Amino acid sequence: MRMLNQSSGSVWPRIPAALCMIATLSGCHLLVPLSVEGSYFCDLFEDEVCQDPRDDDHVYRVTVPEYKQDTWYNLGYHMYFHTRETPGIRLEFNRSLSADELETLEQNMHCSYEIEQGGHVYSSHLEGVRVDASGAWCFDYLGTMLVRLQKDRGLENERPSPEFFPVKLRLKYESEAPALSGMREGQVIVRWSADAKSAEKKGFN
Repeated sequence: MRMLNQSSGSVWPRIPAALCMIATLSGCHLLVPLSVEGSYFCDLFEDEVCQDPRDDDHVYRVTVPEYKQDTWYNLGYHMYFHTRETPGIRLEFNRSLSADELETLEQNMHCSYEIEQGGHVYSSHLEGVRVDASGAWCFDYLGTMLVRLQKDRGLENERPSPEFFPVKLRLKYESEAPALSGMREGQVIVRWSADAKSAEKKGFN
């Protein structure tokens, strides 16, 4: 009996490891629950790298013709069509996705934003949601966010003022299958001018 006990104790603990080795080619890593290992602000994710990382508090400096500086609507849509700032959040997963998980997450991942100034909050979904094997990138156009916020406040036809900034920006993500959720918050300042040089005004940096 002693030999049988020793044999049992030495063989059975190796079975899960053996099964894992057998299943390696078919996705043994799926035994590890998927989670978000980290997140950060990223305005452009391309070629598997964040090409434009941002601090939590950021100043956008944009060149806008004077005749487009007369209303929030014109300013915002000039930014959308021409300067094209895209605040975004990059998520890094704790492991690679399988092909099935990638397809599922592409269908279930939902990203949204909240933009707040003076206690007034506007929220909507983020237009861009891109999922890859190692993470996800969600983003939208800052010009559109500003126009929607000011429309919600009834101020889209008012003249823009730099004193309006900073605004709080929260980027959120969630998925039911697999269960993922989280948020990153920062502040945004926009400085604009008819020429790039005079856009260099005081901000966070």
